[in-house]
Amino acid sequence: MKSFGIIAALGAIVIFAGSPAIGRSGSANGLNGLDQTAIRYAFSSLVLLPLTIWYGRAVLARHGWFKLVALSVLGGAGYNAVYMSGFVFAPVAYGAALVPGLQPIFALVLLRFLFGDRLSLRVAIGPIICLFGLFVLTAAGGVKLEPAHHTGIGLFVLAALLWCSYTVVLKAWQVDPHEALATTALISALAFLPFYFAVRGVAPVLAAPLHASLLQLVHHGILVGIAATYLYSFAVKNVGSFTVSSLLPATPILAIVIGWWLVDESLTLEQIIGVAIVSAGLLVGTWLAARRPQSPRPVTAADR
Repeated sequence: MKSFGIIAALGAIVIFAGSPAIGRSGSANGLNGLDQTAIRYAFSSLVLLPLTIWYGRAVLARHGWFKLVALSVLGGAGYNAVYMSGFVFAPVAYGAALVPGLQPIFALVLLRFLFGDRLSLRVAIGPIICLFGLFVLTAAGGVKLEPAHHTGIGLFVLAALLWCSYTVVLKAWQVDPHEALATTALISALAFLPFYFAVRGVAPVLAAPLHASLLQLVHHGILVGIAATYLYSFAVKNVGSFTVSSLLPATPILAIVIGWWLVDESLTLEQIIGVAIVSAGLLVGTWLAARRPQSPRPVTAADR
């Protein structure tokens, strides 16, 4: 089963890495972050409805509405709308590097103030490397940022904070990822879609090319929302979380390759180096996290 576990992990990573390019492609075809989020959750909530019916009542009784709604905002429609909106303004490379690269940094801050974790060089070295990579990506070597890029970068920073908060509270509240999957899709749809229709209606989706909407539906509604979650869980179960986590730092690099192929976005040498440094920081952080003593506090994105 080990070989199948590795294949499952690689499949999940490819799906995750494709999201920035798919988001950028959608924006090029007139679908902003709200449109892409509506397509995703309108479909995935229906596909997951049998699972929600089966597990939903028990999950609701165990965790309550507040926690499930908060998870839906931090890791569901709220996060997705912010993340996908970033690609309306900024290229694939920024989202591919900023969101995973900032999560370990935000995790240090959140864990320090919420759980009183002590900061040490061993814990901080991975995030420090990521921070340096992000500086190279966005500020070093004469990289010129257009005004729209600043908006996109701001949205990616917010998306990283939302997702990091999601991983922290998921563990702090002891919500199993499958429980979250069974409930957050429907809650996201019920909370987000009325707002979306009031603000955007159906005209933007109908006006977009059919292939663009179908691409969003298949990738975000099926592959990211369902398949990647299952593949990731299967891989962790069969080859271990450390092995799977060791592969995840390849995601930013793979994302810019997919972006170059799908939306024809090229990078400067400084930007390529910046993304590579971020991936190295994620790898170092994963390696050090696996070798430090276990603590009772929640394991977050900084530990993966």
